[in-house]
Amino acid sequence: MIQMMIENSLNVMGVYLLLHLYLRCEFKTKNGYFFILINSLMVGVVKTLIESVQGVAIGITLMFLLGYFIFDEKISEWITKVCFAYVYVDAIEHPIRTVFILLQKNILNNASDSLINMLIQVLDIMVLLGVYKLIGQHITKFFKEYRVLKRYYIWGIIIGFAGTGINAYALVLFKDDYVVLNTFMFILLAILTEMTYLLGVFVLFLGIVGMQYKKEVLLKEKYLEITREYYQNLESKMKEVRKIKHDMCQHLNTINYYIETNELGRAEKYIEDTEYAIASIGKVYDVGNELLNVTISHIQKQYGIALECSGRVNEKCKVIEGDICIIVSNLLTNAMEASTKLDSNERYIKMDLRNILTK
Repeated sequence: MIQMMIENSLNVMGVYLLLHLYLRCEFKTKNGYFFILINSLMVGVVKTLIESVQGVAIGITLMFLLGYFIFDEKISEWITKVCFAYVYVDAIEHPIRTVFILLQKNILNNASDSLINMLIQVLDIMVLLGVYKLIGQHITKFFKEYRVLKRYYIWGIIIGFAGTGINAYALVLFKDDYVVLNTFMFILLAILTEMTYLLGVFVLFLGIVGMQYKKEVLLKEKYLEITREYYQNLESKMKEVRKIKHDMCQHLNTINYYIETNELGRAEKYIEDTEYAIASIGKVYDVGNELLNVTISHIQKQYGIALECSGRVNEKCKVIEGDICIIVSNLLTNAMEASTKLDSNERYIKMDLRNILTK
């Protein structure tokens, strides 16, 4: 009974570790790993004492409820992620179990099932921790950048259940009376099971790629609209510049007339009006990247705050053009928002773009 309790507890611990390490469910408390251990033992005891389908159902329900108080997740997302983890923890456990079943039939004839099951669960957790040790940084970065929609988890769960069904069929049909053909079929079904699990994970990543593609399309459409507006404004400004240049002689003659007739007040007023007309045209920013020019001009026009922008983006810059625009847009928008809290005569922003090239 103790071995079965340990086996059940380790199985629940594997689900919790998969949730935290791979699906990035964050702890509500600093003692998260301690509570994982306590919850796993509690669920393991319940599943061991109630040896029936009812006991399994109660154990899974308890795993849901106790885990909800450990992890900082919304209830709907929590249920979806737990179901996904509960199904796909078998994707790691299954090949280990397949090897042990084959060894048990040929070599480990006298080993008890409960001892082997406990060893399988231990190896399952060791593989979870070992793989995370190797690629944990990439997993953390991936889930910080991308949010997986619930529907992709659901599709993964459905496909995973198919893999679990194939696995259960193979265990029931081939575990007891082996002949050479049955051994071959068992291995074949084991491979099919693992491929089904991999298909579920592939669907999850396919959904993420689709979301990223959609995000990029929307971003390009947004910048295309801003670019169109920018060039319309630029054309309008060029017309204004040509008009002022055409009228410059008339302006100078008018100012000269006011000075000769000693109407200095009217001359000063006329100069102020002309300066205002020139200033109203606005600045055209050129930092060496058309899309960035558009972004800066659009934000400056939106807030109407004085902006001095210097520097240029190097053509050898390795950062993706869209990413540069997002970074500069966020920085400039934050600066504009902060400037709105100042008095109107104190609102001024200076931005200097510099390139740091790495080999």
